[in-house]
Amino acid sequence: MKGKILTLLENSVRHRGLLAEHGISFYIEFDNNKLLFDVGQSGVILRNAQSLGINLEGLSWIALSHNHYDHTGGLLPLLKYLDKKPKLFAHPDAFLRPRYIFSPNTSPRDVGNPYSLSDVEPLCEEIVLQSYGKEIVSGIFLTGEIERKTPFEDVGDDFRLANGDKDPIWDDQSLVIDAPQGLMVLLGCGHSGLVNTLLKVRELFPSRPIEAVIGGFHLGSASPERLKATADALKEFGVNQVIGGHCTGWKASLFLSQNVKFFPLFTGMLIEL
Repeated sequence: MKGKILTLLENSVRHRGLLAEHGISFYIEFDNNKLLFDVGQSGVILRNAQSLGINLEGLSWIALSHNHYDHTGGLLPLLKYLDKKPKLFAHPDAFLRPRYIFSPNTSPRDVGNPYSLSDVEPLCEEIVLQSYGKEIVSGIFLTGEIERKTPFEDVGDDFRLANGDKDPIWDDQSLVIDAPQGLMVLLGCGHSGLVNTLLKVRELFPSRPIEAVIGGFHLGSASPERLKATADALKEFGVNQVIGGHCTGWKASLFLSQNVKFFPLFTGMLIEL
């Protein structure tokens, strides 16, 4: 059983001919299935796929990690580009609008999905909205909602709903590939917390080793105590590779690189399965 994870989009880029933007998107081939996990904030993934020689036709599924624009904004350009209608899997809150972030000395900014369900529904073969975990295709799973168990993790930043309440971002979910070398855990932003995410993965796969965690970990504003607790947990879980980018933050990336086997994520990065 062979496959690959190719980072179609991330905040940084190392190769000529590829584009980067604030966002994330993973192209996955596994056991003859083609999937996308997140789609970035624009149509950049279409340009990068072409540059990387990836044919996006024949996608089995598109899965969304959560509602925010930098993970969902590329959805409509992608769906309009594809000749064959794909299936879409997301949490029911993935199309909840508006959703805000409050920053000091600035007006509230809408960071939610720019599209409504009615925008994308005609362009999809099927849309599955559910809050619990699901096996998408053989060997590839979505965690569904992730329980918040750790005392040191939060969603990060001041996210708010339209009524002004704190946004718990319950739609945050991760994708897990049960690869031959172990579990490959992909996070969009990890708003539930990296450790909470791994606790959920361990609950779903109690006997499988975790080979790698890959994606955004939203640790940019994390305290030193949280960073230490996160690194300690990664060691305890026995994670072999930690590959972080997007919203992880440079201070957190530096700390993790000094404490675990850490690699920076970038557009065009290829991981063989």
